Amino acid sequence: MNTKNIKNILIPLDFSETSLLALNHAMFMANFYKADITLLHVVETAIFTSAITFNDTGNDLSSVIMEKATAKLNQFAKQIQEVEGIKIQTLVVEGRIYKSIIEAAKGTHADMIVMGTHGVSGFREYIMGSNTYRVVAESECPVLSVQSQNKKVGFSNIVLPIDDSLSSRQKVSHAANIASKYLAKIHIAGLITEEDSEFTSAFKVKITQVEDYLKHHNIEFDTKYIHGSNLADMTLKYATDISADLITIMTDQNLDYEFSGFMVSPFSQHIVNHSKIPVMSISPKPNDVEANIIQFGL
Repeated sequence: MNTKNIKNILIPLDFSETSLLALNHAMFMANFYKADITLLHVVETAIFTSAITFNDTGNDLSSVIMEKATAKLNQFAKQIQEVEGIKIQTLVVEGRIYKSIIEAAKGTHADMIVMGTHGVSGFREYIMGSNTYRVVAESECPVLSVQSQNKKVGFSNIVLPIDDSLSSRQKVSHAANIASKYLAKIHIAGLITEEDSEFTSAFKVKITQVEDYLKHHNIEFDTKYIHGSNLADMTLKYATDISADLITIMTDQNLDYEFSGFMVSPFSQHIVNHSKIPVMSISPKPNDVEANIIQFGL
């Protein structure tokens, strides 16, 4: 899936401040792309387990929870349709949050998931990660994750970190499309972890290919080479230094989430869990034609 053709946006909504901020981003995006929206609310399985009882009227509490969530979600949908004119459907399901979001994205043929994240740190990050990161890592479509610290909606300065990994340049066309829609500037961050001159020369050729692609698509950009050993910290610091409002990254795929990150925190996990700036995460594709054009200068 590509950001060039966003027709369906999925928004997991738990009615928190962060998820409502994500909703604002999604509505803004839906207007740009003339896309439809699906509002999703997940009632966690644990809540149902503790609600296997009956209230004073004899009704199953689990049914009451679903009914109330559905009514509240429908109310949001009605207000958005009346004010924004965006076509919206609602979906209330029971289950584990990240699994339900992934299933809903597939079921609604979502081209983008926009969701709030509360971040996670310390021991909890290494053992579990966050629901957002689990969605990011398993989603087939791009995921825009938003934390509550940044209230601004829309993008003006997009950080495009490029490292030496094989999939790094697959995100270039996605970032270019977002920049074109939002009239934003792309800031290429060339992340250099080796000081070998031969490596640096070869790496700069790759950056030149990215620059040529952006020039061809009339995208405003600049380039900065950053030297260091921690790709995630380098990216976050640079994004903060230039007051960026979006970071684009590739995700790590096929991880075992009960154990992933126990010894190390992958680049994408660290960015998603710690960035105060919205992050657009894109899953690598084995046959990305545009990435091959950028990579090989075809």
